[in-house]
Amino acid sequence: MLAEENPKGSCRKLGSKANDGRSCDEYESVTDRGHRQTMCVVAKLHFPLRTVTDSAVAEMKNIVEGPQPDSLFVVPAGYTKKQVGELGR
Repeated sequence: MLAEENPKGSCRKLGSKANDGRSCDEYESVTDRGHRQTMCVVAKLHFPLRTVTDSAVAEMKNIVEGPQPDSLFVVPAGYTKKQVGELGR
């Protein structure tokens, strides 16, 4: 759901099921404009494995849990932080 649509939609749990060999909880959200989305969320990962909207399907597969190298979280050399109003300058 896009924030600009309206935060007054609804969300309800549909039940539990398996997705890619993992147990997940399935939720359905509906915006006030009637846009529907279902998500299969793995509680341990706090992340949806499968999301289905009116126009698209996104699915994560072959997820491997494990430690990540610290290098993934290092700010790249030459990075300059800018405020939103400064973009493009």
